[in-house]
Amino acid sequence: MDASRRPQPPKHDSRCRFRPFAAALLPLLLTVCCGSHAAAERPRVGEVALHNTGAAEAQADFLAGLAALHSFWYEEARDLFQRAQEIDSGFALAYWGEAMTHYHPIWRSTSPSAGRAALDDLDAEAGDRLRRYGTGVEQALVDAARHLFEDGDRAFSESLAEARSEFPDNTEIAVFYALSLQGRAAGPGRRSAEDHRLIAESAALLEELFERHPRHPGVLHYLIHAVDDPANAHRGLEAADLYSEIAPDSSHALHMPTHIYLQVGDWDGVVEMNRRAWEASERWVERKDLPLWKKDYHALSWLHYGLLQQGDFAGAAGVLETLRTNGGGLAGSEARFTARHLIETEEWDFELPDSDRDEVRFARAFAAAKRGRTEEAREALDSFSGTGDTDEILRHELEGLLAFVTGRSERAVASLARAAGLESETRIPTGPPDLLKPALELQGEVLLELGDCEEARRAFERSLERMPNRRLSVRGERRAAACSTG
Repeated sequence: MDASRRPQPPKHDSRCRFRPFAAALLPLLLTVCCGSHAAAERPRVGEVALHNTGAAEAQADFLAGLAALHSFWYEEARDLFQRAQEIDSGFALAYWGEAMTHYHPIWRSTSPSAGRAALDDLDAEAGDRLRRYGTGVEQALVDAARHLFEDGDRAFSESLAEARSEFPDNTEIAVFYALSLQGRAAGPGRRSAEDHRLIAESAALLEELFERHPRHPGVLHYLIHAVDDPANAHRGLEAADLYSEIAPDSSHALHMPTHIYLQVGDWDGVVEMNRRAWEASERWVERKDLPLWKKDYHALSWLHYGLLQQGDFAGAAGVLETLRTNGGGLAGSEARFTARHLIETEEWDFELPDSDRDEVRFARAFAAAKRGRTEEAREALDSFSGTGDTDEILRHELEGLLAFVTGRSERAVASLARAAGLESETRIPTGPPDLLKPALELQGEVLLELGDCEEARRAFERSLERMPNRRLSVRGERRAAACSTG
């Protein structure tokens, strides 16, 4: 939104004030109050409803903010909640909504201090009105937020569980409870049996809510997150298709369906929706006059990967040019994009940036080995500095590839078997794989070159179980099958 279009504080104290009419009127969804507030352009972010005691004039901004919040469009949601506060300074849920924009459970980046600050504003501006006239649901949501920012994810979830018992038909309480279960679970790849139970409970609740609220952005969004793996992705296909329709102004909402499309190998869907997501972020940045780094480079990276899986290398190269014309994106974006481009296209002389990032070092070593430049490959491998689980796998891959190109077949097979075994123990990717070259895929390619067609076929099949319809694994499986039958 243009700064000039943002609502400005009135010159006089003419903001809408809550007027406690007769007690019989208190439960009304919208309270009638004085004054006027110019309607502002609002994003299309889906449909939500929440009974509350805010001023009638503040409802459109509040509900748009709530819908944007459910799509993790935190900055836009915060602006909308603050606009609702400007209209009705005693609107408790507008401050609650602002606080909730600092809750980032999936990204593991919640800011308790910022959330508490917004709740402090609530207490100062709307606390008395909330205590005297707030509905039970309003008070329950605010109480849960206090638990979240004071005591953490588990306390938040338990508070919402109690609220669900008291208000079993309230959609927003149920949706936030489902999200809280995911927030309590560890990230993919580090989950215990209890974590998997929490995710399963969240998915089951969201599927139940989906039957009644198929256009609610939070229901659709959080269901996609709950079933984001090849074994369960089919449960999210209908939600993914609907989510792509209801929130066309939110880049994240447009991107999210591709978590499901990727898990089923639908590269057309991945490309289409991430292109739309990138374009939506461009419009938002232009409309708000924001810096270039606010654009959705996450969606752009998925678009690049999807084009590579389609075999559209020219289109993928166009994405690299888009990245460069936007200042190179976020830190490390160009290094990762170009390193992935080289590996996926197998253009071993593709120019890499002058970077000391490990993605580039890996791609440089891999390309050198493929071109028979073993000393160059060894030098690049020796400079590889990563210490994480992924880095260990990449080292085994490079060791195996170097052994293969220098004729040490047994060493190559052993190193790649180690890499493939370690990869099998990692989480199934929920996006473009962290491993620039999946180890099972490389193992299959080397085994195929060594003439072990059956073992190669098994390696490709295992790779495709983790990443359905991945282009180079599909190619390898076909070649291995032809080799086995030939």
